[in-house]
This record gives sequence, C-alpha cells and structure tokens, in this order.
Amino acid sequence: MCKDHFASRDTTNMYTLNLYILIAFLSVTLGQKREYYYQQPVTSHGPPYKELETIYEWKNLVFGFPNDAEQSRALERGRYKPESPIPIDIDVYYPSNGGPARHFVTAPRFGQGVPYSLAYVSPVQQENGSVLQAYPSYDWHSSHGADCDGLTSVYRVHIDSCGQMWILDSGEIQFVQHCAPQVVVIDLATNQLIHRYRLPENVYKAKISRFVTILADIKDPWPQGQCTQAFVYLCDPTGMGIVVYDVLGNSSWRVENKFTYPDPRFGTHTVMGESFELLDGAFTVAVTPSGLGLHRHLIFHALSNEVEIAVPLDVLNNSTNWQSGISSSLKEFKVLGRRGVQCGAMAISQQGIWFCGFLEPIGIYGWNIRTPYTNSNLKLLAHNPQTLQFISGMKIIRRPRDGAEELWILSNRLQKAFTGALNYSEINYRVQRCDVDDMLQGRGCISILFAAKAQELQLKQLRTLHKWTNLSNFLPVDVDMEYGDEGRHRTFLTIPRLNAGTPFTLATVAASDNEVVENPRLVAYPNMAWHLPPNNCSGIISAMRTYIDECWRLWVVDSGQINSLQLCPPQILTFDLIKDELVQRHALPPHNYVPGISIFTSLTVDLSDGQCLGGRAYVADAWGYGLIVYDSLTGKSWRIEDKTMQPSSLEALPRQAGIFTVSLSPSEEKDRFLYFHTLNGFNELAIPLTLVNNASYWSVSNSSKNRDIRSLGTRGTQCESEVMDSDGNLYCSLISLGALIKWQEHTQYTPDDLRVVAYNPHQLKFITGLKINRNSRGENELWALSSEPKLFVGGIVRENDIKFQIVGCRTADLLANTPCTVGAGIGDQIKTLQ
Repeated sequence: MCKDHFASRDTTNMYTLNLYILIAFLSVTLGQKREYYYQQPVTSHGPPYKELETIYEWKNLVFGFPNDAEQSRALERGRYKPESPIPIDIDVYYPSNGGPARHFVTAPRFGQGVPYSLAYVSPVQQENGSVLQAYPSYDWHSSHGADCDGLTSVYRVHIDSCGQMWILDSGEIQFVQHCAPQVVVIDLATNQLIHRYRLPENVYKAKISRFVTILADIKDPWPQGQCTQAFVYLCDPTGMGIVVYDVLGNSSWRVENKFTYPDPRFGTHTVMGESFELLDGAFTVAVTPSGLGLHRHLIFHALSNEVEIAVPLDVLNNSTNWQSGISSSLKEFKVLGRRGVQCGAMAISQQGIWFCGFLEPIGIYGWNIRTPYTNSNLKLLAHNPQTLQFISGMKIIRRPRDGAEELWILSNRLQKAFTGALNYSEINYRVQRCDVDDMLQGRGCISILFAAKAQELQLKQLRTLHKWTNLSNFLPVDVDMEYGDEGRHRTFLTIPRLNAGTPFTLATVAASDNEVVENPRLVAYPNMAWHLPPNNCSGIISAMRTYIDECWRLWVVDSGQINSLQLCPPQILTFDLIKDELVQRHALPPHNYVPGISIFTSLTVDLSDGQCLGGRAYVADAWGYGLIVYDSLTGKSWRIEDKTMQPSSLEALPRQAGIFTVSLSPSEEKDRFLYFHTLNGFNELAIPLTLVNNASYWSVSNSSKNRDIRSLGTRGTQCESEVMDSDGNLYCSLISLGALIKWQEHTQYTPDDLRVVAYNPHQLKFITGLKINRNSRGENELWALSSEPKLFVGGIVRENDIKFQIVGCRTADLLANTPCTVGAGIGDQIKTLQ
C-alpha cells in the first residue's frame, strides 16, 4: 500500500558516475549522498547503535530569573516549584550568519509551579546542569494567563528554514483554559513578534481540546520566496483532531474522523515496566519532503494507537474538503501500516527517512517512506533503555554551513511523572543529538563537542589568500604553495577532469593576479600544451594531488581518468619548479591500481636522506583501498593493501572511500611512522616507515603476516584532510564542523588529547586540500582549500556565494592562538614568483 501511495515519479540516480568518482572522499558527510535507494530499508547495518551524543541533562530543570528578587517572589507565590516543570520539546536554531546555535526547550504549565513555558538554554552552568532563560523574555510569561497577549503554556515549537519560530500556546494552566489557543511567530534574528493567530472557537472544543504539536510547511522559503505562504498543522489529541491553518488566507479548519482517534487497546502505555493510562488521539505530524518525486503527504499517528496514517497535502490544504464533519474526505486517508506498539514524537528527513521514538522496545526506529510500512522495514537505529525513556520532542535540523541534517531528541521519563515516581537524585531529562547520516550508517554520534568540552570555542580568522565566486563549473580539490626568496610565492591548484570540457587540470594563479583576493585568474601549468588534447597520455590527464618538496620540485599524481574512464595509466610526475620542466615520469604498472576505480586522495613525499636525486612518494588510493609507494631513485613502485585501509562498512553504498590521507613523522625522528585514516572511520592508524619502505615485504600477499599496523586511538568523529608539520603536530579537518584539530606525536590519541586550533565555519567549510609549507623565513604555514559543500551534493548556490577559498595561518599562530599571519604579509609585501 505504501509503495503505491507514495508512487515515485523519478527513481533514477541523481548523480552520474563521474561525480561519484570525484567525491569518493565525501562519502561520509556529503557523499553517503543522503540518497537512500527506492524500495530499500532505511539501513542494513548490524547491531543497533547504542549511544547518541548527550548535549544537556538535568535531574530537574534549572530556571533563571531576571534577578534574585523576582525568583524569590515566584517561589513565595508558588509560581516556581523546582520539581514541577517537565520538559516536552526541543528545537535548535542555526543562524544563517554562522553564529552559535541556540537551543530552545518547552515546559508546559501542567501545574502552577512553572515560571515560564518556553526557554532557551543559556551557557551558564550550575551543579544540576545548564540554566534556562525565558524566551522571548520573562515579561512574555509573567502574567500566568492574565494577559493573553503573552504566552500562557507552550507545548511545542517549530523553527522553519526562514529563521521563524512557530509557537503553539495551548492557553491552559493546570488544564484550565485561561486564553484561547494561539499560534505565535517570532523572528529569531530579532526576537520580535511577527505574527499571531488566535484559534476561532469553531476549530477547537472548549474545556476538551489541548493542542500539543505544531508543524509549519513553508511554501515560499528563502532565498526565492518571502516566507509568507505557509500551512500550519496543529495536533489536538484530547479533542481527537487536527487543525489546519492557512497563514496567507488567515483561516483555519478542523479535520476529525476515525483516523485521528485513539485505539483503546493502546491506551495503556508502558515504559521500563511502569504503566500509565492515556487515551490520546492525533499526537504528532510530519510532512513528506519536496524534491523526491513523490506526491506530498501529511503523515501522523495517535499516541494511543499502532497505525501510521497519510493524507495528501493538496487535499488537506483545501478547506472545502472538510465541510462534512467526520465523514469528510475519508477515502483520502491511507493506513500505511501497523507497528504493534505506541510511538511518540516523530520527524522525517529531507531524503524521506521517518524517525520515531518507540515506547517498547525503547529506542529510535527508522523507516524509508519509499518502502511499505512493515515490521521488516522498521529498523532500530538507537537503543538505550536508560537515556531514551519516552522521547517527547524530536526534530530534524539542517546545518546551514554544509546542508547536513541532525536528529535532536528530548526524553523526559514521562511514565514516572504520571506515576509520581520521578527521583530527583537521578538524571530525568536529556537532550541528545546525532547526525542523520551517522544514524543511518550505524556510526557514532560524537561531534566537535568532544574536543571542545575543555575548550571555549572561539572564532579563528584565518588569512584569505584567494577566493572564487565564479568557478561553479570546476571543482578544485588540492592546493599547494611555492615560496621563493623575499616572500615571493606561487599558488597551485588541481582540478580533476569530470569531463573533457575541463580545459586544464593543473593550474597556478596568474602571476598578474597573485595579489588579487577575489576571482583571480588561473593559468595552466606548466603550460597549455600539457593539457591538450585531454586524452594525450604524454601530457596530464587528470591531476588529483600535488606535493612540493624542499628541493623545489612539484610532485603530481595523475589518475589518468576522465568521466571514470581509464584513458591512460595513472602516473606520478615530478617537475623542476625553477625551470618549470618535467624531471621524471612514472606510469603505475597495472598491478598497482584498479582501472576506473582507483582514486588518489593524498600524496606526500619523503626526502629523509637529504638527497635531491630521489625521494619516495606515498599515495592513498581511497577507492582501491590501498597505499602506493614510489621510489623515484630506483623507478619502482609497489602497492600495500590491508583491511585497515578499507572503509568500516561496505554495506551502505556500492563503494565507499577507504584510506583517504597519509602523513609522515618528521625526518628528524629516529623511529618514523606513516599515519593514515579512512574517511568514515574514527581511528588514526600508523605503520612503521621502515616497513612501508620495504618493497619485498609487500611483494607476496600473506594475510597471516604480522604487519604491525597500529591503531593509535579514536577521535570519536570523522576527519577529512590531514597533514603533519616538522614539529610532529598532526592537523586534521573535522568533517562538516568548521574546525581543525591538532595531535602531538608520541602522546596518547584520545579525544582528551586532541585540541581544536581553529574554528571558523565560514572559512573551513569542506577541506579537500591541506598542506604545510615553509615560507621564505623557514616558518611552517598551514594552507587549506575550503569548498562549498553544495557544489558536490546539490543545493542552491547563489551567484555571489564563495565557491572555493584558500586560507592559511602560521602554525605558530594556530598553536599560540594569536592572530593569523602568513609569509611576509600577503596582499602588501609578498611578491610574485616570476
């Protein structure tokens, strides 16, 4: 029934294979493609994953007040009883300007002891947890129902993509109606009221209705629209109905029938062996997302029922369809399926994955809306009987900086509140989160907070060397910096060929534009002849990665592919940067790569013997799951493969990125290592460099051989690009989190040993290239190529948006947390290498 009801108009893959090839290294946050195939369950990973990331937890809520006198008055008058408030909902606002996220919590006035029912979580900490503060202000709540222009009792809120908070105020205190139910809209950028709608008496039942859930579906979102056209859906579980509010038409109507009613067989709710009685009707709603090629529906269920129901939005949003009372449009309602248990709050992701908190067994389940709603397609994604007791609030939040979705939940042990068994010496209330992709792939949920708990994250302004708003048709992936004397420099970029239309694949910033920050021109390196025609195996086919050594040589790894077609063997080229001439070329032999599959995502070079005659290159083959070593002195190369170089899961996609990046211990070290990690793994691994450099050791495959590949420890999150400086500091960019972390070699590798040295979501969006270069004064500088993630995964990118930028900082400034400087002062003193 579900398959027919949500008939797909287009089930073809959105992305061509050539884009898969390029973004192999994006397979965790971006490339797991946020696309889940038609008629496939939500996930196929094995054991249910246990832990979400805990953001806040309380034994009982901690309320802040404008001053001590006001708190004393509230306590004296019984308007604040610390054990009375019960949190119900959570929502999160990410400002479009990249500012810190704001977290909002609701606590309806079930009794008189709730000072305010809508709050934000402040940074102030007390022994019992984070302190709440009234939102929009204390005055909005202080009348306790006497002033209906304020807020009386807020059950849930919904923050839309326009930065507007839709507030559902039931108007009740201790289940007595003081004011009419209302919808209040606040602009979160200004914290000002922008809209209010009081429900007319004909859409609710006096002394019966209790509105608990709100969802706003914006028809004209930014940036194309004005955010003025919306339909709002309000759940009335005690009145057994749903109210639809047309904002533009300023009208509302009630939908009530047998599908919005509870089932008495599910009126007993049991959580962890404790039961309570509640006969609630339509309790929670979600809308299917646009852009999936599916007819859009409202999906809902009653708390006291086992069925999931769908009704078309175009039917629901037409008031003329609901003029016949409980018999209106009955044929439009579809029972998607039965789960045999009650389900609380729910949400649907942009890719059509439905999430819901089950009461028994306690956990978060997922369902792909393209599949039938059956037990076999309902997958347990998170299971923890202690921390997930009664999930009352659930939201899916889109991070604006990278488009990734996060699942946020609030659990409140409601069964204990009903039975009077709350123990305030225990943790009762929790706010937890996880990236949606991490939930679906069975990975852990630890974010940047793991490294920031002992740090106060502050915005770090890196120096912007160049930025482009006009490179939408090209996708550079690597950056390198050549310094000459007196601060002169030259900037290199690799631009892999997705198709034959890319004119050149290895470039430098034009000499005349070297001091131009915005949209400097690019020119082919070493010249255009090397790139024409694009299938000339004596030239450069598709440059992936570069490395500049201390002997003024540029090493280039060329995949030999265009549009995933292996036109030429992959090759490693070495250029003399003084003469801009080829020094050496090595075509990889067939046994060292997988034609059409191998994608090279990292290149580093070792000249530890101090000789400029040779050098060893180490190349990560992310999709071939191996490491290539090339000894330029002997002209030979060999391949290393190991299970540690494979992605942690091979089930989610046809193929994922394995070993993604490599770096080396400083040359001064006696016992040196090659460090690496896979893109979707949490661990950092190391191999003794003497072992890597022993070609004969790897000449015969022997899985039983002790390969001495060591796991240093876990980060608790994914890293993309990494690089090590000459002092043994390993830098890595955290995927989609706008941060660089640092680890010191020879120390333990745990979250407590990792330090955030730069946090800037504006500049550190998606780091595809990360290098350490020595400037003309011999100082280490870190340079990063930061890309707009939407260029890889789709989404609206405006004409004037920054598509790519090159940012840098002296490592000494990163470590000392001083303002970033580079070279001799890029933009005024640095000169151009001629």
